[in-house]
Amino acid sequence: MIERLAVPTPFPVGKVNCYLVAAEPVTLIDCGANTPEARRQLIHEFSRRGMTVSDLEQIIITHAHPDHVGLAGWLAEQSGAAVYMHRHERDKICGNLDNKEELVALLRQVGVPEDIIVGLELYFERDRKHIVPLPDCKELEHGNKLSIAGKEFTVLHTPGHSRGHICLYHEGEGIIFSGDTLLEHISPNPVIEMDKQNRIPSLPCYLQSLTELKKLSIVRVFPGHGSPFYNAAAVMDELIKHHEKRKRQLAGIIEQCSPVTAYDLVQHLYQGLSEINTFLAVSEVLGHVDLLLNEGQVTARKDKQGLEVYVPRKKAS
Repeated sequence: MIERLAVPTPFPVGKVNCYLVAAEPVTLIDCGANTPEARRQLIHEFSRRGMTVSDLEQIIITHAHPDHVGLAGWLAEQSGAAVYMHRHERDKICGNLDNKEELVALLRQVGVPEDIIVGLELYFERDRKHIVPLPDCKELEHGNKLSIAGKEFTVLHTPGHSRGHICLYHEGEGIIFSGDTLLEHISPNPVIEMDKQNRIPSLPCYLQSLTELKKLSIVRVFPGHGSPFYNAAAVMDELIKHHEKRKRQLAGIIEQCSPVTAYDLVQHLYQGLSEINTFLAVSEVLGHVDLLLNEGQVTARKDKQGLEVYVPRKKAS
């Protein structure tokens, strides 16, 4: 029996879904951010089922964003439960892979103003408080098998929204725990991530993940936010159409206004964004620029100030 626990978060996305499976081994998929409200809600949800959080035997994390992983350390301490996540997410929680300097350098390179970068640094520092330190966890890879309520679920590595994002898929019933890879009414953001000094092409990775998921016989989706849904194929088709439309829109802006930075493109699309929403908008714009670069429609170069700017390929010379 899969039970959805809607746990409050301090983020604009609202509540996050944590899925409790009370059968052996007692499992929780994702666990909420480290806030007093989230702890109280989890304690209440377990209590009204005649359980305590100490009953947990395994915790599976779809990805290491604070609303999904924040309380894993606390729950593991309370229960002794094993915590599972992809190795790329493990580095964010258990290791020292911060890449803060590389990320700030990238934001400067794509034209983000210094005052916004300073605000983002403060935001990210506050954000870390929403994650309880986790000394260690068990690493997952694509194709691993996990037992949930006596059923074998396959770990699917679905990078894009996060580099080490995973979904859990039961082929026999067509059930998938999708984390933030599939959301019915939200387009998951291809968040900027760095591999040392190199930016990971998050949106191309995400679209490839959708291509792989479309090959599966998915019947019911248990997402990270919102209610479970059955129309996975339609949702994926709509996401692909959305990104194709935005890619064409940005190609038109680059054609008319080049040379432009990623931040210039954000300014063409949005006004009055907060620091964190500016970061998310830059993430999305860079994702679509990656698609245009891959297709040979645009070229990247450095301007006189050393900023990365984009021009149509036919104007590159």
